[in-house]
Amino acid sequence: MTGATGPTGSTGVGLTGATGPTGPIGVGVTGVTGPTGVTGFGLTGGTGPIGVTGVMGPISSEGFSAYTNFTVSTDVKPIKGWSTNFASLHFDQNNGIYSVPINGKYAIYATLTYGFQLGYPPNPLGSIKPKFTIYRNSELLLISLFPRITFTVEGGYDSLSTGANLSMVGVFELLNGDKLSMNYETDGLTNSVVCDIYWSIYCFS
Repeated sequence: MTGATGPTGSTGVGLTGATGPTGPIGVGVTGVTGPTGVTGFGLTGGTGPIGVTGVMGPISSEGFSAYTNFTVSTDVKPIKGWSTNFASLHFDQNNGIYSVPINGKYAIYATLTYGFQLGYPPNPLGSIKPKFTIYRNSELLLISLFPRITFTVEGGYDSLSTGANLSMVGVFELLNGDKLSMNYETDGLTNSVVCDIYWSIYCFS
C-alpha cells in the first residue's frame, strides 16, 4: 500500500531578481496630414443701381449789355439812349431804367471812359466831385469818382485828371420791382465831358 503523503516543506527564502531593462520605443512613420477642406464660396452680390440724377436747377438768361456815348455839362439822371449788345425785355434802353423781374442775385458791371471836351480840367477845383453812380430806387449801390490831381506848388494845385478809365462792379440781392439806373452827377462841374459807357447786369440765381 502507498504510504501517506508527507507534510509540505517550508517556502524557500531568497532575493528578488533585478527588474529587466525597458524595451526600446517602437519606431514608426508619422501619418500624412490630411488634405485641407474645401473653402466655402458663393457669388458676390451685384452692385446696386446708381441713384437718379437730381433735376438741374433753372439757368437764368435774364440780363442785358448796353453801350452809350454822350457829351454833357449838366447832371444826367438817369443816363438815357442806350444801344444793347444783348437786350432784356426789362431794360428800357430809351429811358435807362432796368426793372428787376425776379428776386435773386445780380452781378452789375460797368466800364466808363471820360475826357474833357476842350482837353483840360477846371482849376482850381475846390470841393467839386463829379461822379458816375448806379442807384436802386433811391439807394446808392455803386459810385465812381473822377480821379483828382493834387500837389502843392506855391499855394497848391487841385484839379481833375484830363481823362480816365473807370469801373463799377458789384453783386447784389435785388427784388422784383426794383428800379436800377445809371447817372452822371456833376456836383457843380460846368466843363463839358465826353463819356463812353458799357453797362451790363446779369441774374445768376
